[in-house]
Amino acid sequence: MRRTGTIHLVTHVFLSPQQESLHTASGQEFPGFRDSVRQCLFHACQAGALRMAQKRLLFVSMVLSLVLSSCPAFSQELLLFGGSGHDVFLGCLNCGEYASESICNEYGTYGSEYSVNSIFNEYSMYGNTYSLSSPWNTYSTSDAVPVVVDRDGNFYGYFTINTYRHNAVEFADTLGRLFDSANGNLKIVRKGLCGN
Repeated sequence: MRRTGTIHLVTHVFLSPQQESLHTASGQEFPGFRDSVRQCLFHACQAGALRMAQKRLLFVSMVLSLVLSSCPAFSQELLLFGGSGHDVFLGCLNCGEYASESICNEYGTYGSEYSVNSIFNEYSMYGNTYSLSSPWNTYSTSDAVPVVVDRDGNFYGYFTINTYRHNAVEFADTLGRLFDSANGNLKIVRKGLCGN
């Protein structure tokens, strides 16, 4: 039986010198040896992928926070409205995390993962990825997707991760990357979007 250099290096990590000499001399493998090597390599890759995802999520959330805070157009409060006539208030997009109307207030009506009017409630029509009214539905072109407006009624676009929508917010692509980096976990998306 031929061993590759990679497996040979890995055996030194998992086997004591006595076990290695027995393994080499006998030419036979220990029961479960390959499985333990595969499992350790799998966990090492999984941990590396997690670290990469965390770095990507941090980068995307920093870019999105920068976009929302530095643009002059976004210096005033940006409000989300959903529903077929955009008559359902869904919170303030760029208000402080302790403001009662903020989507960043995880204990408030609009930032809670349990509130019916929260885009972070995966079971509500505004947070469910399959709902036509949800910003997290990649394919929705429905007019019920939340819109971003200011207090004067100026329209900034549809708050959506659907980058093919012609009237989506300018940061739809960044928002989509944040959602993808979080693997659709809305708790993580909220933290990334709000920077907390």
